[in-house]
Amino acid sequence: MFLPTNAESVRFQGEQFQTSSRSAARSTNGLQEWEVKLHRRVIGQFLLQATYQTLMPDQAPETALRGVQAAG
Repeated sequence: MFLPTNAESVRFQGEQFQTSSRSAARSTNGLQEWEVKLHRRVIGQFLLQATYQTLMPDQAPETALRGVQAAG
């Protein structure tokens, strides 16, 4: 999974979700790679929710929001 590099309080939820960790080495285009581990292998569609917060400067006239991307 790729989340914005400034994402804080990251939390993943899903039926088979086990753990997650931020990859220290891989980031690109303002996105940071996260490794998500499941309890067991899942074939087909799988619902995984990601929640996080991004900080913005006070009185910022504009901001750019980056979405979540699946790796691979």
